[in-house]
Amino acid sequence: MNIKFISYITLIFMILGCVGEEDIKSQIDNELNTLTTIDHHTKYLEKIVHKDQEGRKNSKKLLDQYGYESKEYNDAIIALRKEDELRLVKIERYLRKFGHPKKNKVGEIAASAPYLVIHHVGSSKGEEENNFEFLYNAYIQEDIDYGAFSFYLNRMYTRKYRKRHQIESPYKPEDEINSLIQKLNLADRTKKLKMDK
Repeated sequence: MNIKFISYITLIFMILGCVGEEDIKSQIDNELNTLTTIDHHTKYLEKIVHKDQEGRKNSKKLLDQYGYESKEYNDAIIALRKEDELRLVKIERYLRKFGHPKKNKVGEIAASAPYLVIHHVGSSKGEEENNFEFLYNAYIQEDIDYGAFSFYLNRMYTRKYRKRHQIESPYKPEDEINSLIQKLNLADRTKKLKMDK
C-alpha cells in the first residue's frame, strides 16, 4: 500500500479524532483568511481537487490489487469518506465566505473543486441540495459546464427517485436542466436567485 497515502489517512483520522468539529471549522476559517490573492485561491482549490482525485486513484488501485470485499479496499473507502467529509466542510465554508470561484480568475481545475467535492460526498445529509444555489449560479455564469451541472442534477434525481431521469428527445441542454430542476422541486430556488441579481 502507498505509504504516503497511509500517512495522509492517519493524519486525517488523528485530526478528526482529537479535534472537535468546531475546532476543525475554526482551523479551516483561519486557512481561508490567508487566501488574500487569486493565486492563493487557485492553489487552495487545486489542492482540494488533487487530494480528491488522489484518494480515488488510491482506492481504485487497492480495489484492483485486493478485490471488492477486501479489508484493504474497505478501509480505503472508509478513509476516503472521512476525507470527503473534511473536504466538504472546507468547500462549504469557502463558498459561504467567497462564493463560487470564477473560472476566468482561478482556472478550470480550481473552479471545479466545489462541484467535485459536493458530487463525491453524495446526499447522506442533503449536501447536494443544500449547495444547489452555488452550483446553479456557477452554471449560469459558466464557471461549471453543462456536463458537470447536468451530471450533478441527474445524480440527485436518481438518488431521490431511485430511477433515471427521462426526457423526450430531441432536447437541448437547457431543456434537460430545466426539466430536472422542475422534477427536483428546485424551481423556486432558481427564481429567487434570478431576482437577487
